[in-house]
Amino acid sequence: MNYKMLLIVLLASAQAYSELYAATVFGSRQSSIVVDDNSAFFITPSKITLDGGNFNNTGFGKVSGGDMYIKAGTYTFFNSVSDFTGLVKTDTSTIQLGNNPVTGGDTMIANPGGLAGVHVTAVPGENILRGQPLFFGDNDLNVADETSLLNIAVQNTVNTNVNLNGGALQLQDDLRFGDNAIIQDSGWVFLNNRRISLGGQSAQWPGDIFWIAAQDIQLNSAVNLTGNWLFVGEGQINGNGNVIDISQGGQILVAEDSSLRLSSVQIKGLGPGKIRLSRTATLILTDVVLEMEDDYNVASGTWRVEGSSKVITKDKILSFIDGPPGFKGKLVVDRVDFTYDTLATLDRLNIRPALINDPLREHVEILGNGEIGTIKRDTITFHNYRAESLLQKYAIVAPYRKFQVYPELQDDESLNYNVLIDGNTNFLGFTRSDEQVFFVTDGVQARTENVIMRDLSPKHISIGAGSSLTFGNKTIISLARNEYLNYPWVFQGDTMLKGSGVILELGPQGAIILQGTDSKLLLDGIILKGVNGNNVRCTDDSNVIQLRAVKWIQNGDFTYNTGGIQLVDDATMVGPHNFTYGSSQPFAILNNATLYLVRDAVFTFAGQPNGLTFEDASAALQMDQATLAAPNGLTLSTGRFVVRNQNYLSGSVTLDRSTLTVDQTGSLLKL
Repeated sequence: MNYKMLLIVLLASAQAYSELYAATVFGSRQSSIVVDDNSAFFITPSKITLDGGNFNNTGFGKVSGGDMYIKAGTYTFFNSVSDFTGLVKTDTSTIQLGNNPVTGGDTMIANPGGLAGVHVTAVPGENILRGQPLFFGDNDLNVADETSLLNIAVQNTVNTNVNLNGGALQLQDDLRFGDNAIIQDSGWVFLNNRRISLGGQSAQWPGDIFWIAAQDIQLNSAVNLTGNWLFVGEGQINGNGNVIDISQGGQILVAEDSSLRLSSVQIKGLGPGKIRLSRTATLILTDVVLEMEDDYNVASGTWRVEGSSKVITKDKILSFIDGPPGFKGKLVVDRVDFTYDTLATLDRLNIRPALINDPLREHVEILGNGEIGTIKRDTITFHNYRAESLLQKYAIVAPYRKFQVYPELQDDESLNYNVLIDGNTNFLGFTRSDEQVFFVTDGVQARTENVIMRDLSPKHISIGAGSSLTFGNKTIISLARNEYLNYPWVFQGDTMLKGSGVILELGPQGAIILQGTDSKLLLDGIILKGVNGNNVRCTDDSNVIQLRAVKWIQNGDFTYNTGGIQLVDDATMVGPHNFTYGSSQPFAILNNATLYLVRDAVFTFAGQPNGLTFEDASAALQMDQATLAAPNGLTLSTGRFVVRNQNYLSGSVTLDRSTLTVDQTGSLLKL
């Protein structure tokens, strides 16, 4: 039969002590020392070694004195039997691994209902904790220092904190924390292709943890991160809808050539808390909500949105920018939507830059049908981020959100400097500032189309070197206040310049130019001042400038030689300067429109004799202290000719009274 040594110390009416002074070698694993109930086992000297065998404490006996080092034996506590190489600390009733300088590590394999209180000390090599130990204290699982590594394969829930003390924890099985348990301080965690599940109660994580190849971190409650989590290799946090709060200065960091995937998680406090990426690091977002507390710049690494995600920006700005030399922050939206929510604040283009401001896609790249946009709180604030300059909805342009037109990057990586800004029938609204907010960068030939440019001011526009801006087909410009234009505004196609009664004054360099074939410009509700020379003109005879509710005030003589003019409603020309119409195209006064010549205005018609036309009897020409001159002859017919006060005719002006109604309450003198 197997050799068995059995020491039973019984207490009856008095307590008995058993003293063991030397190392004991057991003949087999079946050999045991048993401390029975109501018994005491006293160890002298300070430490003994039990080589093999089993030390059995039934749970109600008392073990005291020195410590026991059990070598390749078993340790029984209550009804739990654990395969064990390590130290039993009798004064604290705890297990201490890491005291074997020969093998470089200790091992405990705890069977169900196992041991309480495990400590790992600093020795070369690795210590191993496996099985199903039970922990009864708040801080029962400790790694001694930065030289210690604990391999852990615990099948039951770990309901005590892990104190790393700068050491390392390496998973050999999935690890589940109890509701109140966390990793208490700083150190290294190697997931080793395993899963780590955090507890179900909100907790503060103060330590600096290096997560190595942490591809499966599961959150089951809110995490208040006040320390730093650094991810090395491929990492993933599955939030299960929970929150990581970094608002108290916590940081999520991703190392060089590493990636971190955030899935179904909300990150709160971006700004005071940081998400920092190394130069070649990647942050992958899937079903993520980020909430900002301050403006935040991403100057390194790549954020890649692979599942629909959202940023609650409020009034804060998330910018992807150039960092130090060799560093660049970039956002890639991969065939999904990435939205931002300003809550009750004004949309300020809170994710920057828009692609129209990043033509080389250095900072923002949208793949496939991906999109960046705002969650609507008011329908007039939207800025599109796609490479094409097609507006999807309304946009506000302001000093805090400028509109810059860059050359566009084409599929062959060449640059297109002929940029079309298609408004898609929406409008660009301009705030009433005096700052330049609409920039056409150097060398770009920009043209608008299908857009309303509401409340635009000449002060808002900046034209770069070698650049131009053309207000193209279906472009409507509305003025909100009196303006001074001292550079050319060029129109092409069917366009409108609308004033609603305000003044547009042309400076020495100011001009309104209509170009292209069959183009038409409607001047609507404008008091046009500073007209002289040919600073309002067409470049092609097929062009037409239309006037509706326009007051035309010259500060010098003016000549119009190309294209036609149509009055679609009343227009007034004020003297005393000369307006000479020399175009071969008609000057047409349409149905119910009237041309008023007042206050010493001189209208010289130098075109064809029948070139001043009335559409029907409701069209009229009214003179009030003005002069009508026709050096090549002029015949008026069909409409109405009204004379008030003293007026003059010069040249061969014929009034065909058979078709022309003449209402003459004043004098009409021949010069």
